[in-house]
Amino acid sequence: MEKNLKLNNSLNKSNIFNKYINNKYKLVPFKTMINYVGETRYIPSEFKEWNNNIYYYNFNNIKILPVYNINLNKLLKSYFDLYFLSKNVKKNNSLIIKKKNRFSLKKIFISKADLKPPSSKLIITIYIFNRERIILIKNLIYLYSLHFKTKLYLEENKDILFFESFKEILNKNFKIFNKFKLKFNLNNLKFKDVMLYKLSKLLSKFYKKKIEFNIINLNSYKYNSDIVTDIFKIKVVKPNSKLLKIMKFITKKSLSSRYRIGLKEDKDKTRISKSINYNLLQNKYKNLNISVIIKNIKFNETIKNIYNIKNETNENIIYNSIKYKLVGGVKLEIKGRLTRRYRADRSRFYSRVEGTLQNIDSSFKGLSSKLYRSKINSNMQYSIDVYKRHVGSYAVKGWVSGRSYSTSAYTPSNTNINPWVITGFSDAEGSFLLRIRDNAKSSVGYYTELGFQITLHKKDKSILDNIQHTWKVGVIANSGADAVSLKVTRFEDLKVIINHFDKYPLITQKLGDYLLFKQAFHIMEKK
Repeated sequence: MEKNLKLNNSLNKSNIFNKYINNKYKLVPFKTMINYVGETRYIPSEFKEWNNNIYYYNFNNIKILPVYNINLNKLLKSYFDLYFLSKNVKKNNSLIIKKKNRFSLKKIFISKADLKPPSSKLIITIYIFNRERIILIKNLIYLYSLHFKTKLYLEENKDILFFESFKEILNKNFKIFNKFKLKFNLNNLKFKDVMLYKLSKLLSKFYKKKIEFNIINLNSYKYNSDIVTDIFKIKVVKPNSKLLKIMKFITKKSLSSRYRIGLKEDKDKTRISKSINYNLLQNKYKNLNISVIIKNIKFNETIKNIYNIKNETNENIIYNSIKYKLVGGVKLEIKGRLTRRYRADRSRFYSRVEGTLQNIDSSFKGLSSKLYRSKINSNMQYSIDVYKRHVGSYAVKGWVSGRSYSTSAYTPSNTNINPWVITGFSDAEGSFLLRIRDNAKSSVGYYTELGFQITLHKKDKSILDNIQHTWKVGVIANSGADAVSLKVTRFEDLKVIINHFDKYPLITQKLGDYLLFKQAFHIMEKK
């Protein structure tokens, strides 16, 4: 019997041990919950993890993709570098003009192509900085103004038209004007469907798919690392170029002066707001499923109700929803044979950093940041470019980081509380005061004091701040070691309290206290 009891006890112990082993797992619900630190963290789209994603069933096609990508970038650069060549130019001079246009800063700069392929077509995304257009517009405006000035001058001095020298000057200016106008028309033609259709037909022979272009025009070169490195490489190619001055100029030009001052004064952390902006869609609902948001209502009407706006301000909402609108930091590196012409010294290395490349979400806000297996980061772009010459070769690297806040994320959120919420809160925590105290100076011998008070623990002081912001009356002060109180004692401020509880009445026994308080207030008001 004793042996059987020992055996049963040992089995029970082993069962208990197995029970604890099997029940150590916890079920974690897969939901997109709200982030109470501030705005929700930014996660880039998955296809940005690599430069391009292409789906092929045939493995042999994947082997040729790197060659296709090199040819694609060369073809796109040559397409946007197109120019008119006059018939009088000789063949030797045409090569010089071609090289001159290639290393010119007055052209269309493009980034490396990003490929996003659905099953039936291939979408090519390109970022463009059209510097040629900016310069041509300035020149054309100047020539137009010069045209009106000469016209007014000729009306006053008509005799000058008979001079041959003046006619030559007019013809020369007219040719220059036509030259700029022709370049401007060619620049516009490169973005028309007529030319892009022919380019897509040519590229479709490589990828065996229908090609679609997604061209994004940038206001400045600093918003893409490929364009920054391309400009830096072109400046270095020129003879007698001073590397350190060029690097300093590009990095400082990329950052706004206001942000550079903020870095020097170490005010970068003060820009990060911990308040929640409930005007953002991601903070409006705890679950971002469309079925939860729409609730049998039309999608457009739902968006209007969420933001409480008219159709005229939809553009501002889209702009404020963009995460990285400002540049946070720029870093440039160059390494290789950087000697002058006809010399072959040792390789050199130069580096320049302006701003910060840190991810503000993970460094300052304490939010987790998403990591990728490739070179892409959520807040930073990286690019590398190589240039070869007879002396040797060198490589240029560039990093551009984005600031992780937007105008909408740091707009002061609406701290006004629903008036019914204040009424319910006062039912539980509020108190109406009526004090009668001795006063020798008074003719009656006493004086009466009215007041309203809400007392909470000091950790809930933010609730009292919101109530005070809604009513715009009262004073918040300490009430003991661990308590704070919102007190309203001024006679004029008590009118706000009475008007509130008349519109939004109390429903508990505190309603009787309020009626007595209101009666005493009216008696004192008549005196």
